[in-house]
Amino acid sequence: MASEKLLSADSRAQDDGFLDQTSQREFWIISLASLLFSITVAHSTLVALAFGRLGYSLEKIGLLLSIMAIPVLASTFFSGLVIGRLGALWATRLSMLFAAIGVGAMALASSSFWPSLVVRLVWGAGVGLFLPPTMVYVQSRLSQKRFVYLVSAFSATVPLGLAFAPAIGEFTLN
Repeated sequence: MASEKLLSADSRAQDDGFLDQTSQREFWIISLASLLFSITVAHSTLVALAFGRLGYSLEKIGLLLSIMAIPVLASTFFSGLVIGRLGALWATRLSMLFAAIGVGAMALASSSFWPSLVVRLVWGAGVGLFLPPTMVYVQSRLSQKRFVYLVSAFSATVPLGLAFAPAIGEFTLN
């Protein structure tokens, strides 16, 4: 009876374009994680205001905002090596770890420029490493049925975060 129920759930998931029920659940969890990740990345205005309130000069704020591009580009460029070595799922987890450390440590490091700079570099490494392995992993969990639709739906989670980020940022700041 249990195997028939599992087979039925797998069949429904396959009809929806996934390999099995587990793939379907993983797709939605990773899509939600991608949305939340995108919300945390769309924060430049909030970071600039927070650093301004801490008394940073405009030059230091500009450097702290722009320095993140270096590790983002570097980790995106080398993400294929990381995926090849660790696998897509572990590379995704590593990216989330770096980003979580970066976001979490910002509260502790923001009172001083150099620790803030290091935290932004770590955060940037997580941001740059995130999308390539998640795309690889999500695509590996889909069948050809509805593949393009599901990949597009997953991809939409990144810009969708930009819609929610300003309101969440304002709430956080206040």
